[in-house]
Amino acid sequence: MLSHLQIGFLLALTVSLSGSKSPAQNQSAPSTDERAALMLRSPHLIEWFIDVNENVDLKQIWALLKIEISADMSYRCKGDCEAETFDIDPGKTVALRISYKDGNSHQYLFFKRTKSDSTDETWQFIGNIPAHGPPEYRIEKGDDRTWFLMKELRGREAYAEVWYEIKEKEVREVLSYPIQGQSVFCQNNLTRTYGTLLFRHDFENGIYTVPIQFILTYHITDCNKKEGARLFAKGQKAYFVWDDGKQRFILDKSRSEVTEEELGSVYNNERLSGEKLIEHNFAELSKIAKFGDSEQKRWLRIFLNSLKDSPQKLALQQALKEI
Repeated sequence: MLSHLQIGFLLALTVSLSGSKSPAQNQSAPSTDERAALMLRSPHLIEWFIDVNENVDLKQIWALLKIEISADMSYRCKGDCEAETFDIDPGKTVALRISYKDGNSHQYLFFKRTKSDSTDETWQFIGNIPAHGPPEYRIEKGDDRTWFLMKELRGREAYAEVWYEIKEKEVREVLSYPIQGQSVFCQNNLTRTYGTLLFRHDFENGIYTVPIQFILTYHITDCNKKEGARLFAKGQKAYFVWDDGKQRFILDKSRSEVTEEELGSVYNNERLSGEKLIEHNFAELSKIAKFGDSEQKRWLRIFLNSLKDSPQKLALQQALKEI
């Protein structure tokens, strides 16, 4: 519930930031310092201000909060901006989501409560996260930490999940991994689709660990179909462990079944070279050469004939001849 004083300041702030030139209104407009103090007092006030004004320049709010302003973006609301607050840690931390550009761009602003009594409250702005596309997020907790997990678009039909730790005075990224994607090609190339499962994260041998299951599927593709017969599927487990020195989660190479190079080259929507396909999937292709059906073996023969000679290529061709 807003106090009468807060409502009065907000009405004056509305006039000031909307650019109205009415002398009577301008007499009651607060100074820049007063505007900053008011806006920083509560995320709920910022939410209210955006929701009751159709013509708002978000750059004004960005400047008050000292958020970097991109020179190539428009922050002018023309009836298409929305604001919503929600709890991260009830009574302690609140997030404010501001949607603009017809709901295709978002900013998540995070505030920590620093003072509260029966008449007033004070909030400290601690950080922001920009996002594009439909907003999908959730909150995870563990090791007395709070993480804000955001699904982020990383290219056409490719998404990553990013963990942001909500600290006392900052919001910082501590983990990122691909979670969903599809690469579609024709002319005898393969379509890759992948997804992930997040298992229960907790301490393992004294180290906080986040286990992820990656599920990758390859389909035989032609130019007339988006997805053809399945060639093979595989699962790869990854363990991300907390690194005190880097203050973030890193891949545990000793236990993980996927490498950092694979995470960068396979789990995305980019074309994968034939050499890389063999390198990352030699065991699966060997099974196809020995036990695959006629369509799979036919694809493998054509695929191998398109590649330069290598020990792995020759081994697969030999396996095809032996059956």
